[in-house]
Amino acid sequence: MKQIAVRFGTHAPMIGVLAVPKESPGPIKRALLVWNTGISHRIGPQRVNVEIAQNLTRIGLAVFRFDLSGRGDSGASESAIQSAVLDVQTAMDYLSAEYGYQEFILHGLCSGAIEAHYVAAADKRVVGLSMIDTYSYRVGRYYWHYLKKRAFSKAAWTKYFGRFKKLKASSQQQAIDQFFVPFPSLESLTHDYRAFVDRKLPLLVIFTDGYEHVFNYAQQF
Repeated sequence: MKQIAVRFGTHAPMIGVLAVPKESPGPIKRALLVWNTGISHRIGPQRVNVEIAQNLTRIGLAVFRFDLSGRGDSGASESAIQSAVLDVQTAMDYLSAEYGYQEFILHGLCSGAIEAHYVAAADKRVVGLSMIDTYSYRVGRYYWHYLKKRAFSKAAWTKYFGRFKKLKASSQQQAIDQFFVPFPSLESLTHDYRAFVDRKLPLLVIFTDGYEHVFNYAQQF
């Protein structure tokens, strides 16, 4: 793959890397966008975004990984949902103007996945949505599975009784909390999914074992 480092954006100087196939894929004008998870750099946890770019460019898809404003190497801006949506739309505008890309697939992990949903709901240029450990709601049999597992867990009981001890929140936890992205409300989710169906927007949703505190059985989503 060929990689091009770029600076873009008007309300904040943003940094990104466009990975394109070595050989031209022809008339395809579609790119995948990936960005930060929480405070992580645009390379992603354990360089996962770089590996995504390496693999997808082999099949002819361009991949643009970039830092949202105020994270990684990008200039500072207000940290808010609206800011993340504007940042991703700014990236799409830039790729359209400079390279002619017209359609975009969004891939996000954890907070980035939730942000990807908000962007897809706001912009019809998004033609695909991939989310790992995204929003999930404690509905259906969630609490039954939750209680069943913890009733026989020594670690769960130890943690429960440990709550009676006074623990001070660490500065690291406070730093992480400022990047928390709220889940969409169930009402807005219903509206968004109806719109996604009308647009025939494909979704890939994956949950890992590390997200069990929110998602704990196969049919929950």
